[in-house]
Amino acid sequence: MKNYNIERRNFKTQNISIKCSQNEKERIIRNAKKQNKSISQYVVDCAMAAQENRKTRDKKRASQMVCNQVLLEQLKNILAQRPDDAEVNETMRLLEEGMNRLWEN
Repeated sequence: MKNYNIERRNFKTQNISIKCSQNEKERIIRNAKKQNKSISQYVVDCAMAAQENRKTRDKKRASQMVCNQVLLEQLKNILAQRPDDAEVNETMRLLEEGMNRLWEN
């Protein structure tokens, strides 16, 4: 019975309607034909691929943010030894605020 439910869940019985321009529609149809796919399968594949790309991009972004934070901390330590440069300290403060805003989102 369990296998039947899994197979049944994979049947394509659901509909989604999308609005697009005439040019977009023609482009979707043309690209689906190029890939020998139905329009439905082409749109589903594109949506799933975009979701995977977003996950990969988010992982890369998070990794870069961690690296940036490490560099920012190193800069703070270096600048702490030179407290007399107001312009550099203000720029550092703004950079730190910007990094904090990135972490919040």
